[in-house]
Parts: sequence; C-alpha cells; structure tokens
Amino acid sequence: MKSGFRRFILTVVLTVPLFLFFYSDYIIGTLKNGSEQSVERILNEELRDLDTGRDDVFEVHGGLYQYKALDDLRSTIILSGWAFIERENLNPERSVALVFVAPGNFYRVKTTTTNRPDLILRYPNLKIPGERIGFTSDFSPLLFNPGIYRLYIEVIEDEEMRGFLRTNYFFIKDSTGFFKASYTVDELPLQEPRYLPSMYIKGKENETVDYELNHVRNYEVENRDANLLVIYGWANIPGSGENDRKWLSVLLRSTKNEYYQIGAAIVPYSEISPTVPSLLAGEAADSGFFAKVYEDYLPADTYTILLYLYESETRFGIVDTGHTITLNY
Repeated sequence: MKSGFRRFILTVVLTVPLFLFFYSDYIIGTLKNGSEQSVERILNEELRDLDTGRDDVFEVHGGLYQYKALDDLRSTIILSGWAFIERENLNPERSVALVFVAPGNFYRVKTTTTNRPDLILRYPNLKIPGERIGFTSDFSPLLFNPGIYRLYIEVIEDEEMRGFLRTNYFFIKDSTGFFKASYTVDELPLQEPRYLPSMYIKGKENETVDYELNHVRNYEVENRDANLLVIYGWANIPGSGENDRKWLSVLLRSTKNEYYQIGAAIVPYSEISPTVPSLLAGEAADSGFFAKVYEDYLPADTYTILLYLYESETRFGIVDTGHTITLNY
C-alpha cells in the first residue's frame, strides 16, 4: 500500500511540471481570454492593406473615447470607441477589431459593437450607416511580446468592404506591464503617474534631445484640494522628420531617486509658442508637448523634470532639464 502511494506521489510530481511546460500557453490564454474579446497573433501578410492606399481598401472614420487598465489577474485593458465605413445601410454582421502593430509583432483583438446614436447628430455630413457603430473591448495583453505598438482599428462591413484606421495611439509592453503612451490633451489629468524604478531609466540616454520648458505652473482646481500641475514646451531629436514623431513623457525624479512617468500630448509647436524658430520650422514643427496631472496623484516632494522622447527603435533619448518643482500639500 505504501509503495503504491509513493508511486502515485512520484507520478504527480513528475507529470505536473511537464503539464505546465507543455500547456502553459493554454493556461495563460484561458486567463487572458476570460471574456469573448480574445487576442489573436496574426501574420504580417494579413495586414498588407495597412497604409497601402489601395482602391479596394475603404476609408474608416473612428476614434477612441475610453481607455482603462485594471489591476487584476489578467491585467485587463478596456478600450472603447467608434468606427465605420460610409455606406447606406448598416450590416448587422459587421465586425470591428483592434490591431496592435509593432516591428515583428501583430495582434488582433475582437470587440463587441455598441450603439452610438449621438454620432449621427455630431457628424451630419458623413454617411453614417446606423446607430450601432460603437465598440468596446476588454482583453488581456499578457501574451503580447515586448514592444511599442501603434493601434489600428479594422472595420469589416461585408466581404467587399474592409478598411483600417491608423490612429496616433501608442501602447508599450515591457517588463513593467502594458500601458498607453500617447494621449489627447483632454485625457491628461485623468491619468495617474506611473511609478518607475531608477534602473528602468538606465540605457535610455541614446540620442541628444533639444528642448525648452515654456511653462511649469500649479493651478487651483475648483472642488479639489490639490492643484493641477501643468508642464509644456518643445522637445526634438535633431534630424527628425514629422513622420518620426511617436510619443513623449515627462519624468519626475524625486529626492529619493524615484521616477514618476506622466504621459504628454504631442501638439504643434505653434500651439506652444507663437513664433516658430527656424530650427523647428521645417523638420520638427510638430515638436510641442503638453502635460498636466493632479498633484495629489504624487507624493509630496521636490521633483526634477526630465523629458523622455521616443521616435523609433533606434531614436530615443532622455534629457534632464534641471528644473525642479516642489509639491507641498
């Protein structure tokens, strides 16, 4: 009896690691795909229509209006928006998918369509096919490979009508998780700063970054105890073109050498300064940035402002501005 029990225990001990080894992707996938919005890795050939301008690829109108990251087992990401191709009648079988594209990595995420009757009134000049042109998706990025992903929105109205919307939204997957890296100005105060260990900053001083801080100021906010911290200016890697522009974030370094990352919106330089110097007039006119965050999202301390500018896999850099600001509330 004892020898039989020992054999059973030995079998379990030997088989469980093998099971986990061979089926780890399935187990993670089950956690990842806890909802119907599953993540599918796709081949580059399937995305040959992206940015090709082919006549059989239709123009897609759309955008995002919600991004949320949950702190759960699946690291769930929620994205909602709207997208459609102009046509007379809405196909009830139409589908909308989110396509994340990074060098060598392509992922398609399913969505669920929702009603957006408000868009018909908002865009009277567009031929909107019906109310059900919204979408929402909750998915897990656990199986995404590390990289910087641009988001495309894919719309398939029927077998003959298919198109992609190339957005200016970027998402980063790295050892610290999956997060949104580009924002509109309206989104900025809603995001909480992302804590980064000091070791994360090492090795990111790749290129020289020219910059100017035009504005660093605290503003009182009605019905809120803490002020709003606003930072804007311009930053540019010499030799950059407009198409190289990716994203910029403001890094606040505390006296404890801890870093907090604040996403910034990339805006035309003309919105930052009324006079564009000759240095920026051609190649980098779109080099302005705008960041704002509620102060109570940060620990009280004195912070040094750094700028982290990323334009491509080989063109990125961090610059220490030397400018400090004290949050004392």
